[in-house]
Amino acid sequence: MGIGAIVIAALDWGRDQEAKVRGHTWNDPKAGQITVSQWIDRWKATQNVGLSTTDNREYLIGRFIRPYWGARQLNSLTGEEITVWENGLPAAAAVSHRTAKDARSLLHTILGDAASARPPLIPFNPAVRPRNRGRRTGRRLERSPQRAWATPLEVLLAAERAALLSGRDDEFTMLVTVGYTGIRWGETIGLERDLLLPTLINVEWQLREIRVVSSGSRRRTTHTAARTGSRSCRLTSPPSSPNC
Repeated sequence: MGIGAIVIAALDWGRDQEAKVRGHTWNDPKAGQITVSQWIDRWKATQNVGLSTTDNREYLIGRFIRPYWGARQLNSLTGEEITVWENGLPAAAAVSHRTAKDARSLLHTILGDAASARPPLIPFNPAVRPRNRGRRTGRRLERSPQRAWATPLEVLLAAERAALLSGRDDEFTMLVTVGYTGIRWGETIGLERDLLLPTLINVEWQLREIRVVSSGSRRRTTHTAARTGSRSCRLTSPPSSPNC
């Protein structure tokens, strides 16, 4: 190749790069030269999620993602490596396949945000799971059992037994409220008297248990109240299904 052809090829390449910059598709090769742990710290600072989601993410990051990927360069991860990591987690960490899947899903979210950043830190998300892959029979076997719903009579009997065992009538009222409305246990604890109406319960608060990651395991620390977002539960008697 002559000098003239090299110059033309270089100019064409430069124009392509300029076009990618204008189209916001250009990737800086040096942008992804940070560790996964460094990107996780930056990514977490931009998140605004509920307390339970934060708790779950901290657990998955602290126990599975940082120990294995934290020191790796962000742009060095491959889909094959991530699949091998996910498949090996149940045996290596003594966790369920569901937990391993959750860990990969969170890694997918973290790396997806790195790929969609402006400018992008990586050209694509290596944690994307190929569709229609894997054992279909295995997926069916790993399904969780169906939830059992108590009948109105069973709710009354359970509430009555709880009241007898505790010696407190309010236990009966609380369990009937949970069973007949479907509100969460923490929301029941956080109910405010002014929001209880004859045929309606307005839910504003939920008592949550906050946990932190300590030495790769969960450790209970404290309880706190958090807003759940206003919603209402209508009271009917007897209900055939939860009303909120």
